[in-house]
Amino acid sequence: KLRIVFSSMHLQEKSKQDEKNRYREFKFDVERKLLKIFQNEADDYDWFNLGYKFNNSDSATDYKLSFLCYQKAAELSDNDSYSCFCLGDCYENGIGTEKNLEKAFEYYSIAAKAEEPYFILKLSECYKNGIGTPVDEKKALELYEKAKQISAAHLLQSNKKKFESFKNKLTEETEVTTKNANSW
Repeated sequence: KLRIVFSSMHLQEKSKQDEKNRYREFKFDVERKLLKIFQNEADDYDWFNLGYKFNNSDSATDYKLSFLCYQKAAELSDNDSYSCFCLGDCYENGIGTEKNLEKAFEYYSIAAKAEEPYFILKLSECYKNGIGTPVDEKKALELYEKAKQISAAHLLQSNKKKFESFKNKLTEETEVTTKNANSW
């Protein structure tokens, strides 16, 4: 029993230390990004990354700052699809700003132009459920089919790369085995 108690205490201490390390890492990363911002060297990726950190940090979540960072990233990038998607999410769910379904739809529409299947599916959901736009099941189905086709193409391309890599590795291993057999 004593061993279990010590083991449990050790795990709790390790968990606390892990939390401290995550916070220290978060703080360091935020400080670096803020320094770039203050020196006017920050680009859209820095702003987006900072917004993501404020939105997804266990230790320092600040949705208003996250929303503002996503706005700045979209502004600097001329409406980057990821920033716009995150802004759409913020407007749809009232994250760091008031809910505004029309603006959510607007930003999801911009994001979907990037031909990312997930972004297109979200826009399809807007048409299906009337999020910021009138319900249009035909348009929702068209977008769903488009996302499915793009996903299939991405999967096919990914599988081709994996197959080529596997084939090359197998060829290399076969050559090595053949050379070893010859040397034996």
